[in-house]
Amino acid sequence: MLRIVHKSDRTRVTSAATISVIGATELLPQEVDTPTAGPWTRALALAEANARGLAAALEAELGEIHTIEQHPSSSDSRLVLTASFRLRLIGVEDEGVGTEPAPASDDVLRYVADEYQPLYAAFRERVLAIEPPLTPVAAPLRKGTKRYEGFRLRSRNLIYASFRKRGVRLSFELPKGHGLPADQYVTRGRRDWRVVVLTSPTQLEGAVSLAADTVRAFST
Repeated sequence: MLRIVHKSDRTRVTSAATISVIGATELLPQEVDTPTAGPWTRALALAEANARGLAAALEAELGEIHTIEQHPSSSDSRLVLTASFRLRLIGVEDEGVGTEPAPASDDVLRYVADEYQPLYAAFRERVLAIEPPLTPVAAPLRKGTKRYEGFRLRSRNLIYASFRKRGVRLSFELPKGHGLPADQYVTRGRRDWRVVVLTSPTQLEGAVSLAADTVRAFST
């Protein structure tokens, strides 16, 4: 299980697709004896701001609040709570969680940075020609943009292309027991991935070769 502990040991991220953050605030004098929604609003706003910052650092999207838990405080004038938010890793398929992505089409190229559109179009065309064939599946729109596109074999996305300002980030799933050194792959959830940032035509052949290797590894 992926488990990342924030330096303050107050924020935790796990592969269960949630992030828990502590929010605290001091009560104003008039709020000590007369409970209002003000302290909860401030504490939740602080928790959400911290969660968004950590989610961004993890290249993830912050979702809705999942649970809220109030903690005992050593002071009657202080409110301490933990807010748990849904979390989605960008460019990585949730296993058993989330909604079905929208079907992809060639207009996905509109969401790739202009200078990388021809490069990604060439990569995409050659990947879709690999046998057995892959099905392109684009992420749902988020704030008017598509953040990534997956390439599916049967019911499993094996390749992801995440669209960035400085290139296209490609993730290729590795089979169990691949034997690669730890510095050549990343682990997300229970799956290992080789990651390449596609920025130049000189990388195209290598990226397509990695895609073909990935398909062969999971098609047998």
